[in-house]
Amino acid sequence: MEELKLIAIPLLVAVASVTLTAYINIKVKFSQDETSAFRDVRAILGNIALFVINAWIAYSLYREVTSPEPPSRIAIFVIVFYSLSLFWFAISYLLLQVIAIIKDIVALQKTHWKITMKTFDLENPDDK
Repeated sequence: MEELKLIAIPLLVAVASVTLTAYINIKVKFSQDETSAFRDVRAILGNIALFVINAWIAYSLYREVTSPEPPSRIAIFVIVFYSLSLFWFAISYLLLQVIAIIKDIVALQKTHWKITMKTFDLENPDDK
């Protein structure tokens, strides 16, 4: 088992670093300008940091819940705090996804409105 850890951990780190580097290079290559490339790289690194923080919180929560010791007030507080932290991360992630979808829908609706106005030679009420 120890030999497997000695091989698996460096292999996983190598695969993760190569995958991350390739993903960042693709994002930078297809970005519109330097500012958006930096924004994409910063977003990727931020997502990785959030993943590491959430993994640590989940591991700590698991250790607190499965501890053989009787729970103290501090342990109960830590369990509740970690649970609420994970819940907050999940809800905020979902809300950000919903907001991004709404922004896309609004942009699509504006484009549709402009095309409709041009097609039928109508006057745009927003221009008044």
